Amino acid sequence: MLRHPHKPPMHIKFYHRFYDLEDLAKMPSHQVYGALNLETHGVQVSFTEDFKNKNKIVRRLAVAYKFMFPDQQYEVVYGSTPNGLELLVLLRSLGLFRKPIVVWQHRALKTSKSPLIKFLLRFYYKGFDKMLMFTPRHVEESGRSGVINIDKLQVVKWGPDLAYYARRRIPERTSANLRSSKYFCSTGRENRDFPTLIKAFEGCPQADVQILTTRQHGKMNNEATLSGENVNASNIHVSILNENLYNRKEFEAEVFNSFCMVICCKEHNYTVGLTSLYEAMALGKPVISSDNPYFPFDIEAAGIGLKVAYEDVEGWKKAIKFLTENKELAAEMGTKGRELAEQEYNIMTLAASVAAILKDLPRKSALKAIPV
Repeated sequence: MLRHPHKPPMHIKFYHRFYDLEDLAKMPSHQVYGALNLETHGVQVSFTEDFKNKNKIVRRLAVAYKFMFPDQQYEVVYGSTPNGLELLVLLRSLGLFRKPIVVWQHRALKTSKSPLIKFLLRFYYKGFDKMLMFTPRHVEESGRSGVINIDKLQVVKWGPDLAYYARRRIPERTSANLRSSKYFCSTGRENRDFPTLIKAFEGCPQADVQILTTRQHGKMNNEATLSGENVNASNIHVSILNENLYNRKEFEAEVFNSFCMVICCKEHNYTVGLTSLYEAMALGKPVISSDNPYFPFDIEAAGIGLKVAYEDVEGWKKAIKFLTENKELAAEMGTKGRELAEQEYNIMTLAASVAAILKDLPRKSALKAIPV
């Protein structure tokens, strides 16, 4: 009779483009895509810090060197994004780097009308063993691109670190001049449609809104958009936070003490506003959101909030007025959002899914059966 021993723990190396190791203790672990929770599933993780050099070529060389000549052994590369790993992926496509590469892909893959470019893209994407995606729509669109095998794409339910919020002592609201404790709250800095949101609340003087964002994100100057020249209504309150977006104590206090989360975004082909949505769900807040078809689920069908078409000021006014006049229903939406997070969209289910995917990859050397 043959007895198979338990497999030893898997060792992986995690790469995140934006955060240093010292940042990790200050934020919920969904920001690092389950990497901090994998050990409970038999996956040991070492971290590769980002390289701050602005030159993309230097950054990619430095990242590739770090993975090819590691300070400790590992079996799989796991990344929150493919950005920065391009050279390593190319080396794997060429057969010069042997370890599997698994990354989160935040948008659908694009193709090209040029046969040569399409061929080169297919060759490059051979270097990925798995691409994890937030929504089935991204998988479908990427599959139609013809630049990657569909079996390399997999939807994983990303979700909030509920334990993080449970252990936080969130203080009372810090904003001044809000006339009512039943105020709306907008967070986020990426592709937010602040002009539409401002017009909507200008037309709803009975409802206060607290807007928290950073000075700038990419080419968007949020501070200029939300300046006193553009925001004159007394029920609209703006806080510009540091570039890391979250002085987390202030940020979480504003969301926790709010009545409802508003997520007003510009139209883009990815999950704009998803982090804010999950933050609201974790804190049990109802949401009003731009109708982003790239969200992993329909918030109205789930009963956790209301959807509004892009740039629809009148639609926003109606939604704000409806929830203001139906506070019990709004509270039920918040409860359902929290329940959905507990049941399906949370860091524990995320980590379990990622661990299963990593362990399912071909191991470098198979364990032999031990005769007894």
